[in-house]
Amino acid sequence: MFLFHQKTFNKELLTFNFPVDLKSRHQFVLQWIQTLDQGTLDQVKEVSLHGQFFQDFFQNILGYRSVIEGAGKTWEIHSESTISDGGGVADGAIRFFNN
Repeated sequence: MFLFHQKTFNKELLTFNFPVDLKSRHQFVLQWIQTLDQGTLDQVKEVSLHGQFFQDFFQNILGYRSVIEGAGKTWEIHSESTISDGGGVADGAIRFFNN
């Protein structure tokens, strides 16, 4: 079972270009893996990692822009985003934001 239609996937794969800075992006992943393997992450509260996680994975690796990187005009990631009138808060939100 495939998430995408196999013919469409193969067609897109032929024209896909990896980012030129893929190796530097990969280094962020390796740092997290190393810290996880050392057991350090088991001793740290999840909440204290939110900022670093969002910056490393969503901004540095995946390329989403924060409000600062989008110069307050357009951006794609926002941390601690309100999700309901009842005060619910998501750790982060990914969508097109604008001012």
